[in-house]
Amino acid sequence: MRPNLKILLCFCVPLLALSAEQGPKSIPRPEADELERTVGERIEAAVKVRSWTAPEPKNTKPAIYAVAAPQLDEILMRRVAQTFGVTGELKRISGDTLGQLGFEIREAANTNSGKYRTVYFWLSTGRFGYDTGDDGYRYDRITKQHDVRGVPDKEEAKGKALDILPILSLSTNDLEHYPNGRLKWSSSGSTISYTDRVDNQRKIVVIARHVSFYQRVPYGGVTAGVGDGGRLRFSFVSEGKLASIELFFRKLVKVDEAKPKSSKEIIRDLRSQNAWSWYRTIASAMTITSCDLAYPQANSWFQQEYVRPFYMLNGTDSDGRTATLFVPAEW
Repeated sequence: MRPNLKILLCFCVPLLALSAEQGPKSIPRPEADELERTVGERIEAAVKVRSWTAPEPKNTKPAIYAVAAPQLDEILMRRVAQTFGVTGELKRISGDTLGQLGFEIREAANTNSGKYRTVYFWLSTGRFGYDTGDDGYRYDRITKQHDVRGVPDKEEAKGKALDILPILSLSTNDLEHYPNGRLKWSSSGSTISYTDRVDNQRKIVVIARHVSFYQRVPYGGVTAGVGDGGRLRFSFVSEGKLASIELFFRKLVKVDEAKPKSSKEIIRDLRSQNAWSWYRTIASAMTITSCDLAYPQANSWFQQEYVRPFYMLNGTDSDGRTATLFVPAEW
């Protein structure tokens, strides 16, 4: 059963008429709800900069991006399904979808657990993924032993993940890198703890390894994502098995440029409370140790129409406590 093309066309019409020649007045300022979902809350008190040890921000106009409407890629979905042995028809996701429209290729697992493997794409948000329902937990009820083995370490999981990129029509060129050219990535693990019946010692075991990469910003800058915003995440479990892929890269289209700010202008903004942060408590005086041009992205369930440039500041107070603040570029 093929997806209803009329439905697809409705969702694939661009959200806005995108034009590189649009003036700044054609792009609305973000509402409070969007700011809260991308950069936190506006600071409640002025911040004095005791010293600025970060490099001076570049005096180049940062890009402003519109987010193009997601489009269903049947070829990609079928390639991923074929690669990982998921058989089935491409169908609309049914059930309680909270008003979201999505499609999937689903295959029931050959177990009594009720788990199934699926390749999915949420057309209304652009979120793509592969999921097996395997969280890595292994327990033999007969021997009463945990049977977790072969979960890859950080570097091994990174290598496995990079090998999968071509299947997703991606390369490392689509991923964010540090200024020195090194690929930006992170790793974490899901763990369980239990008392070993053999030695009666408490054990902590990694049952799943997660590796994340981040979306490259086309004209420079770093992605500052909330949740899955601008993130590609792989999860591996026992015996190096791929358990899931989560991909949410918004399609960014340059529509305008903002005016850059100098360190003096950013310091002035901090004094006038023109800054946002996820930190509840911000010191009244800080040393700014880094300043990066950042593009905050909300998670996949927020319909973000524009991705705008901010200056992401890391600061330290006199007690050594750190905080991150976001100052908007002039848009």
